[in-house]
Amino acid sequence: MIIKQHELRKLNTDKFNIYLFYGKNDGLKNEIINQLFLKDFNGDIKRYDENYFITNSEILISEMLNKSLF
Repeated sequence: MIIKQHELRKLNTDKFNIYLFYGKNDGLKNEIINQLFLKDFNGDIKRYDENYFITNSEILISEMLNKSLF
C-alpha cells in the first residue's frame, strides 16, 4: 500500500510489522519514524539503505529466512 505524506495520520501502525520509507528528504523520513513508531516502541530498529541490499544480498536473505528482521 502506498500512503502519501498527508495521509499518514490515518495510518494504523499496529496493522503491519514492516514499513518502507523512501524519498530524498531524510529529515522528513526521520520525523515520521519518530512521531509514528518510536514513541511507544522499546525494541530494536534495523535500518538499511540501498547499498546494503546491493552488496549484502545473501546476508539479507539469511536474516529474512531466520526472521531476525521481525
